[in-house]
Amino acid sequence: MHTIRTLLFLWLVALSATAQNTLVFEENGFKAAMAKAKAENKILFYMLYADWCPHCKKMKAEVFTDPKVIDFMSQHFVCGWQNIETGEGPALRKKLNTKLFPYFVFINPDSRIVYALSGELKSDDLIKEASTALDPKQQIPYLEDQFLADRGNAEKCLALLTTMRKGYERQALHPIAQAYFANVPDDKMVSDINWKIMANGVADIESREFQYLLKHQKEYAAVSSPERVERKILNAVTETMQVFATDTDTVAYYRKREVIQAMQMRKTDSLLFRYDMEIAERTGNKARYREATVSNVKRFAWTSAPILKDVAKKYAEYYADPQSLQYALDWIARALELDMTVDNRLTQARIYFKLGRKKEALASARAGKALAQQYGFSQADADALISAYEKS
Repeated sequence: MHTIRTLLFLWLVALSATAQNTLVFEENGFKAAMAKAKAENKILFYMLYADWCPHCKKMKAEVFTDPKVIDFMSQHFVCGWQNIETGEGPALRKKLNTKLFPYFVFINPDSRIVYALSGELKSDDLIKEASTALDPKQQIPYLEDQFLADRGNAEKCLALLTTMRKGYERQALHPIAQAYFANVPDDKMVSDINWKIMANGVADIESREFQYLLKHQKEYAAVSSPERVERKILNAVTETMQVFATDTDTVAYYRKREVIQAMQMRKTDSLLFRYDMEIAERTGNKARYREATVSNVKRFAWTSAPILKDVAKKYAEYYADPQSLQYALDWIARALELDMTVDNRLTQARIYFKLGRKKEALASARAGKALAQQYGFSQADADALISAYEKS
């Protein structure tokens, strides 16, 4: 009997130790986690993750197994998590409108989000941010109330934006910045703090504040730097167009495209070139793809071997007319000048063959095989092409 009791005690001790080797997360859904947080009168720390996300895996393996993280988070929060691709995951992802993972929200017992974070965090950074989330005067509802009571106060606006920027897309922050700038006359727009509000909160490229930035880039550069102003403009364009290209919202895309084209900046035109190709591909519009590439590849991709190769491949796939295939041949030749790779050689071989130039197709395929031999790569693709071309 004594031995049995001893073994039982040791088993319980081992079980307890095992349980403390990692932070315990509620896994029975958001409602269950929220109910537990309310019952314990604690803030809910809820994580959205994905199995394909390396940052999520790293935090699970390294951060949530850290004793100081386990101790702090267990003491102050109820913790829960959800895979974004199972159960409630897709709905929660949509509701929280997040594209970055891991994603963390801190929700008080009244079911209000008080803090949010996105991306991988180290142990000390997580504890620091979680400590901030516990401070009522640094929580989003308090900062929001402070700003709404005094919308012309730059410091209060920036405090709210800075906190929300940790876990929200810039599009969600623009209404805050817009509410502030509505109280700022044109002759007061340029200042150090107004630049920070612009950089953190402005997203709508058609808004008064963004258009003011475009027209007064030198003035803003004087309180920040030319590089930061340019980066802000390019980021705003990217954030705007990526959504429409991904969602294949062609109506909104081409309407916003006109606004961006009117900026008359080479770098924004280069971004449009990339997005024009992307949305044409996603919608299967071969005419649009041709329109985007014929006049712009030399302008914006002549020093990029990967883009040249990709466009050449698409042309060989999409078109059969000699003129289009000649474009593809010129582009892959330029890609080979920049980067002599097996893939580029084999792409060249395929284009030659599609043009009916069998001798040159074989020569390119054999050159690709020689490169593969030289670098110790697989020769299977080259052998398959050579065999097919010799038999044709």
